[in-house]
Amino acid sequence: MMGGPQGDFPDKPGSLLIRGALREAGPVDVCISEGGYILAAGPEEGRRFRSEAEYVIDGAGLVLLPGLVNTHTHAAMTLL
Repeated sequence: MMGGPQGDFPDKPGSLLIRGALREAGPVDVCISEGGYILAAGPEEGRRFRSEAEYVIDGAGLVLLPGLVNTHTHAAMTLL
């Protein structure tokens, strides 16, 4: 990881940029806000947010996966 001091997460948009992570369709850049929201994702988004990102992670050779959130519910059972 390159960028700012560890443990001091900045309060501005585009505070985390992951560059060149692999996904199904090829390399992608992802820009994430302090609150954990994805601001932009795409092959060239790193160019737009590079100057705003406080932290930059080189994702080359790493796989980009969505959050593995447990969506298992029994909502249908409540209708009985």
